Amino acid sequence: GSFMYELQVATSDMDFALIYQALPKSLLSLNPPRDEFSHHEHKAFASDKKGDVEYTDRELGFFITNLAKGNPTNVELLFSNKPAHRSWAWQELLEARHSFLTLRCAKQYMGFVSQRL
Repeated sequence: GSFMYELQVATSDMDFALIYQALPKSLLSLNPPRDEFSHHEHKAFASDKKGDVEYTDRELGFFITNLAKGNPTNVELLFSNKPAHRSWAWQELLEARHSFLTLRCAKQYMGFVSQRL
């Protein structure tokens, strides 16, 4: 979101990314938790979203799987300096963050950018 890049305006919403670690028992159950869930306001581009809160939550294993595939959104989060609660697992990912800057990630990022132009 705009706050992550210091590009917010008076009508900007607030976006949060949450990475959570599911209990191993729940991951191995017949009904494991969802890999991802989110809440987004469906309003027109550039509409007034002041006060709206949007979020995307990802389970740690799902996040790491997509990180290893070069998902630019996930890689980007590793380089954010925004205030956050960080667990030991996140600290380990931060220490290895440069290893996720791969050609595969760059290609995905360029594909993401070209789709929006």
